[in-house]
Amino acid sequence: MRQGLPFALAMTLFMPAPERALAGWLGAGILRPADPDAPHMTSPHIVTDNHGFPWAMWVRVRAGHESLEMSAWDGAAWTAPACVPNTDDHMGTYLDFVFDTNDELFMVHPTSGPIKSFRYNPQRREWTGPFILDDTAPMCAYCSYPRIAIGGGEIWAAWFCMAENLYLCHIKAARWDRLRNEWEAAEIVEPLQGGTWSRAWFADIAVDGAGTPHVVWTFDSFAYEGVLYYSRREGSVWREKERLTPDSLIPVGPHDGTRPRLVVDDRDNLHCCFLGSPPGDGLGRVYYCTYAAAAQRWGPIVRLDPFNDPVWPSWDKDIAVAGPDNIWVAYDIGDGWFLEFWHTYVQHFDGVEWSEPERIDDGAQFRGGFPMISLDGRGLPFVVWAPDNTMTHFGHEIWYNRYEAPAGMPAAFLRGDADADGAVKFGDAIFTLSYLLARGTAPSCLDAADANDDGRLNIADAIAILRHVFAGTGPLPAPFPDCGWDETGDSLTCLESPACR
Repeated sequence: MRQGLPFALAMTLFMPAPERALAGWLGAGILRPADPDAPHMTSPHIVTDNHGFPWAMWVRVRAGHESLEMSAWDGAAWTAPACVPNTDDHMGTYLDFVFDTNDELFMVHPTSGPIKSFRYNPQRREWTGPFILDDTAPMCAYCSYPRIAIGGGEIWAAWFCMAENLYLCHIKAARWDRLRNEWEAAEIVEPLQGGTWSRAWFADIAVDGAGTPHVVWTFDSFAYEGVLYYSRREGSVWREKERLTPDSLIPVGPHDGTRPRLVVDDRDNLHCCFLGSPPGDGLGRVYYCTYAAAAQRWGPIVRLDPFNDPVWPSWDKDIAVAGPDNIWVAYDIGDGWFLEFWHTYVQHFDGVEWSEPERIDDGAQFRGGFPMISLDGRGLPFVVWAPDNTMTHFGHEIWYNRYEAPAGMPAAFLRGDADADGAVKFGDAIFTLSYLLARGTAPSCLDAADANDDGRLNIADAIAILRHVFAGTGPLPAPFPDCGWDETGDSLTCLESPACR
C-alpha cells in the first residue's frame, strides 16, 4: 500500500475499488458521497502527482459558504476526504492545482478579493500560505478563474480580472519566485480594451519544458461574438496575440462553457480543447487543435463530439495528454429540452484517429457534469465529475471512473519490495537471494526486486537492500518510498505488485 499519503486518515480506504478488469472503463463510482450538512458538491479537479497517483479537489457548499476538500488515489481506493484549511473564503466554482518538482501540491483559488494560493507538503502534512497572486488593484475590482501550470521547473498562473463589471475583463499572469517564496508582480497578457463591453476572460496556461508559459483565452465584445486567442512569453514580454478561431466558429458555450483547456506534452506540443458554435447554432460543441512546437504553428481545428441534435450542447470539457499518440478529452452533454439531464463522455486519440465517444457515467439522470480528466503514471485516464442539472448548477456527490490497463501493461511497484508485501526489509534481500541462488519463488514484479535500478537482477540488488536497511545508505531509486512506475527504461517488467494496486 502506498505510504506517505496526505491526510491524518490517509490509510482509511474510503471506497473499495471496482473489480479489476482486463481493459476498459471499470464503471462509475462515488468518490465523495452526499453530505446532509453540505448538500452541494461541485467543480471537481484532478491532477496526477509525480509518482503517478491522481489527486482530486472540489468545492463543498454549506449554508451559502464555499470551502475546498481533497482526496488522493492510493493505488486501490480514494482516501477519506479532507478539508483544505483556510479556504472558507472561496468564491466561485473554480480552482486549480499542480505538483511541484519537490512533490508539494500547489493550489490556487479565487476569493471575494484577491487570488490566493497555498502549498501542501504531503510528508509533513502541512499547509503554508496564503500567497497572494493579485491584490485586485489597480483596474481590477474582482479576479477569477485562476489556472496554474508547471514546466521546466517554472510555475506560472493565469487568471482574468474584472475592471468594473462582468463586461470589462483582461488577462493577467504571474511567475512563482522560488528564491523569495512568493509570486512575482502580475503581468498583463491581454490588456483592458475599454468601452462598455470588452471581455478577455477564461484563460488557461501551460508551461513547456523550457519554462516558457503559453496562454489561451476567449475574447468577446459588441463587435465580436467570441474569438479564441493565444500568446506566449518571449524573453520578458508577451508576444502579439494570435487568433485561433475563424469567423465561422464562435468559441462560446452555455454558462461559462467558453473556457478553453490547454496542456503541453513531453515534446512541447500544445493541445487545446474548447467549446465552439457554428453560426446560427448557439450551442457548445467540442473542438480540438494542436500547436506543433517544431513547426511553431497551430494545426487545423477538429470537431470531436458527433451529437447534432440541437438540444444536446456541451457545457464543460477537459483534456489530458501523455504524448502525441495518447490524448484524452472528457466532456459533458446535455439531454432534454431543458437540459435537465447531463452525461459524461470520453474520446481518445491514438496518434492516428479519434475514437467514438464513450459514455462513462452510470447511465442515470443527472449523472454527468463538470468532468475533469488526468492520466496516471501509466498514461491511463481517471475522470471525476459532479452530477448536475441546470436548475441547480450543483451536484450532490463527486463521481469518478477510471480506465484499467490492458493485460501486460506495467503495474505500480515499490523499489526493493521483492516479496511484494508493501515494505522494504531484511526479508526482501533473503527473497531475492533465494530466487537467484536456490531456485526460490520468482518475484511477481522483477522491477521491484531490481533494488539498485541497474536494469539487471543479481546479488547486487540484495546487497543494496541490506545496505538500505542496516547501513542507512539512503533511499533506494524511485519509485521509493511510495509506489509508482519505473522512471528508467530497461528490459525488466512488473506485471503484478499487489501491495501497490
